[in-house]
Amino acid sequence: MAPTKEVIKHHLEQLENEHGRLTAEIVVQDAKNPDSPLHDAGFQWDVEKAAHQQWLDHARKLISSVEYVVRTERHTISAVAWVRDPRLVGTKQQGYVQVSKLADDQTLARQSLDFEITRALAVIKRVQSLAIVLNLDARLDGMIDELMTLKPPSPDAPAVVQ
Repeated sequence: MAPTKEVIKHHLEQLENEHGRLTAEIVVQDAKNPDSPLHDAGFQWDVEKAAHQQWLDHARKLISSVEYVVRTERHTISAVAWVRDPRLVGTKQQGYVQVSKLADDQTLARQSLDFEITRALAVIKRVQSLAIVLNLDARLDGMIDELMTLKPPSPDAPAVVQ
């Protein structure tokens, strides 16, 4: 049975107190013990399956490491060469599509950009929560307001044609 978030939190605090800091290595070593409350917290203990998961993670890193470069008279722009296929958002399927192919389909291009902006907003919200907890939210408010104007339009909003 998977431990509750409270049990996980308490055990991680114990590990930090024991070791002076918390690292992924410390957590894994502890979780290997079948008596640890972390043992059933989502770790893959089947070595073959764990290796396969690691290979998939590495493949994702390889895919995202390739750049797509566009040169104009004034600028050279580098972006990732593959992005999550916007046709798969909201599904459990995984897949990537070349950015160069998205450029030929403005609907998919917009959906891809909206997905990336949504991901960025999630990071911003995490930063905002952390700023509040650390009592630094006043400093962050202005920057967040400015960035929130980049939020993708609703699907019903008319497309901007240039």
